[in-house]
Amino acid sequence: MKTSKIFKRSLALMSAITLVTIPTHTNLHAATPLSQLGQQAASPATLRLEDLPAGFEEVPSAYKPQLAAYVSQFAPLLTKQNLQINDYFVYVNRNTLEVVSGFTTTIPSQPLSLLRFDANLRQVEQPQYWQQLFAKLQPQIGVAANLLEHQPNRLNVGNSSAGATLEIGALNQRAQVDVGSFRRGNVGVFTAVMSLNHTTPQASLQDVATKVDQRLLQPKTNRSTPVSSTR
Repeated sequence: MKTSKIFKRSLALMSAITLVTIPTHTNLHAATPLSQLGQQAASPATLRLEDLPAGFEEVPSAYKPQLAAYVSQFAPLLTKQNLQINDYFVYVNRNTLEVVSGFTTTIPSQPLSLLRFDANLRQVEQPQYWQQLFAKLQPQIGVAANLLEHQPNRLNVGNSSAGATLEIGALNQRAQVDVGSFRRGNVGVFTAVMSLNHTTPQASLQDVATKVDQRLLQPKTNRSTPVSSTR
């Protein structure tokens, strides 16, 4: 089915775009091996389905192993580090062909590591960064993605943040992708919202990032346990 193929390739492209927001010279550590990424449960500090507008749903379980495999392939390529991920979330809206994706990482608490992370956040705002990475990623994801437009889009969250709005030519159409990274304490967060149509995305990047940031600010004892739900 053509729609199914577009949907699957969209998820592949989204996984790649989310991962390329990682600061490439930061040594990140976390507890969950990538091999377990497809089976792990979300932590209370991650994005939940209830945070998104009606129409979104969790990514079908059939796609989770494939997405975990994409993450495993891209992480060493993009970071040149043994990247480990705490939480990886993907939500989709089949009607509007929107995808919301992101993950959290734990940064070493040393001041130099935090400063280096903050400095590397700025690469998201540079069009040259995306042009080079799309060229590098094309053989990996099997999707020809060309950067058509780029505009910095700073997020108002965290202790430091950076973002950009991209117009990408992919899957025989134009896709708008809002990408952002921010740090709250020693937690790094990476988010992206992709829309395969020409309308304003239902889920804004600022809202998505704010929801995650608010949970990171809550004491761990006050974070409610996420409840699985469907819409």
